[in-house]
Amino acid sequence: MPATGGSAFRTRIGPLVWPKIERQGTSWKITPTSRLTGTPPFELKIDPEPDFLLGARLLVRAADAATVVTLSDPDVGDRLQVVPLPVPGNAIPESHRYADLELLPSYQGVVVRPIADAITVRPVKEGVEVTAAGGLHLSPMADAGNRPAVSQTASLPPRPSPGGASNTLTPPTDPKPVPSGRRLFDLPAWKKGDLDHYTEARQNLQLNIVNAPDSERPRAQLDLARFYLANGFGQEAIGMMDVLQEAQPDLEGWPEFRALRGAARFLAGNTDAAAEDFAHPNLANNGEAALWRAAIAADRNDWPAAQAGFKAAAPILNSYPDPILTKLATRAAEAALKTGDAPFAKRLLDRIAERGGTDAEERPDVQYLRGLYYAQTNEPERALEQLTASYNSLDRYYRAKAGLALVNLQLAEGRMSPPAAAERLAGLTFTWRGDELEMQIRQRMGEVLIAAGQYADGFNAMKETAALVADTPRAEEITREMSRIFADLYKDGAQKLPTIEALQLYDQFRELTPVGEAGDEVIRQLAERLISVDLLNRAADLLQHQVEYRLSGEDKARVGTRLASVRLLDNKPEDALRALELSNVPNLPADLIGERRLMQAKALAELGRGDEALLLLSEDDSKPANSLRVDIAWRAQKWEAAAFALNKLIGAPPPPTQPINPATSQLVLNRAVALALAGDGTNLNLLRKEFGSAMTNGPDADAFRVLTRPEQALGLIDVNTVRSRVAEVDVFQKFLKNYRGKQSAAIN
Repeated sequence: MPATGGSAFRTRIGPLVWPKIERQGTSWKITPTSRLTGTPPFELKIDPEPDFLLGARLLVRAADAATVVTLSDPDVGDRLQVVPLPVPGNAIPESHRYADLELLPSYQGVVVRPIADAITVRPVKEGVEVTAAGGLHLSPMADAGNRPAVSQTASLPPRPSPGGASNTLTPPTDPKPVPSGRRLFDLPAWKKGDLDHYTEARQNLQLNIVNAPDSERPRAQLDLARFYLANGFGQEAIGMMDVLQEAQPDLEGWPEFRALRGAARFLAGNTDAAAEDFAHPNLANNGEAALWRAAIAADRNDWPAAQAGFKAAAPILNSYPDPILTKLATRAAEAALKTGDAPFAKRLLDRIAERGGTDAEERPDVQYLRGLYYAQTNEPERALEQLTASYNSLDRYYRAKAGLALVNLQLAEGRMSPPAAAERLAGLTFTWRGDELEMQIRQRMGEVLIAAGQYADGFNAMKETAALVADTPRAEEITREMSRIFADLYKDGAQKLPTIEALQLYDQFRELTPVGEAGDEVIRQLAERLISVDLLNRAADLLQHQVEYRLSGEDKARVGTRLASVRLLDNKPEDALRALELSNVPNLPADLIGERRLMQAKALAELGRGDEALLLLSEDDSKPANSLRVDIAWRAQKWEAAAFALNKLIGAPPPPTQPINPATSQLVLNRAVALALAGDGTNLNLLRKEFGSAMTNGPDADAFRVLTRPEQALGLIDVNTVRSRVAEVDVFQKFLKNYRGKQSAAIN
């Protein structure tokens, strides 16, 4: 028949027939026999324990119980939990009925028929444990009589003697979940009065442990652990629970024990261990456990989770006595303030004051929280008063927290300069060290130093902070913030800084360059700024890195073209050709193809390969192409070609009332030189007629008048005068500068 956890078989037998159970090696032999000749089963002992430490239970003393097989009775549909036993004849021959379950008669093993929900059957060291969430419904020992063959043990049995059978209470490792509304702690009762009676109550509980018999000692120890917890002494509570667990290791499986230890660990400052305890799956839906998980979230600065948990468990929190109320309510108030719920924070602080009176308002933690509350409600004077009081206290932790809050408030109010704020924060790093608060102070100090313009110091402070918390979410957060600040600083090429300082800062913290387009923009902007002050080689290094490692597609081609232009400006034509080759990608737009062709032609011309350059430009009649033709022809002393290309660049003369542009004046003068050296008197005479009037009032009037004298036009060239005007011209250089401006404008 179907079963979970093992195999189950079913057979019918006739009247007056009973099975004889035998084990032969790994096989079992079941023989029908008469009751008169059959051996009766060995009756297992059943111990009801209504006063068990963590809830009433039944313990069936069956050695070597190992597993539970679950099946359904096919006749009546009952769900049965069967525990097979390895020793033949170990059984419960008579039925035992309880409020929550029934132990059915058997000839071998233990059979449990649950009546109530959430019944747990679990093999443990000393037998089979039957229990339920919160304990079974068993009569107190004072009301229970002894039944034959059934022990009604009322207290914890003694620990096993050396070599003897185990008699230790071992709870199940996987009991049923604790119901949502069930309270885990009765702190008012456990507290045993106020602090005036603390010493007396503690001594009485300690005497109870000393005087208790072995069977009662664990309960007395548990009472002392609960007392310590209710009075806020986490370490002491943990010490008593360690003693308990040493005697009964399986207490680890009980959710009630885990909750008690988790609360003690939290009070002792061991947040991670407390979180592990309250993460027990059987505490997942319990409201009181959720309250402590909210406190753990607050200590981890997970303010949204903390706020949600505290608000949901507010009635439970309000029922707690001091000091637990204050310890949790201050965290709840801070979570409320961090998430913008000032009214809830005020109710919590008022509750603390109601319990603690005037003394509560003078506590540094309460003053700190009142200061945050007033800051959020736009009462800066009251906020400063409360925060200053907390800052001046002897509590180093809240001195550091209040100091950080004061810096933030005074900066926001304009009452403190960033340099002064950075100095204050540097001092706070020595006030409190070693945890998340120190990291907050250090990170804020870095941000304030940056706000003060001390960028290197600020980035170094943040970098050191991230290193202190490496491989944590805080480190990732700091790194992201540094990258954001860095990108914002360099979005315009770090115009706030002198160029050399901007370059040095970038070299020092280049790892902060954002990934993707934002980082590409940072690099391009800095490169353009370096180009603007003729730091061409450094600018080219930045662009080279982009082309090689960061960009692809059209972006790679555009930046590669810009890199080629920078190499040309730096008189490195071979490097310009390499830049174009490195950034060569398919399917580029026509305008970019034209720009790249011009850069290639210029590089070829610079390398003395003018004919190749002119061939490359054969179908390009643009102004930049003609400028480059002028340069190539001039360098080759091909004056006719130079004059022809210059004519295309000059265009028509300006109107008589309009002065000639200085750049156009220079081009006209250069054409006059080329025509004179070409011996083209006709075009030289025509040039004088067209531009004579405009040039008379221009910056090159005297030179133009000498070069275009009538005797020049008649072929009587004054060679010395003309040669004095022949100089290396680089008309295309203006295009490169304009191209730089074009790219910069496009980026901006």
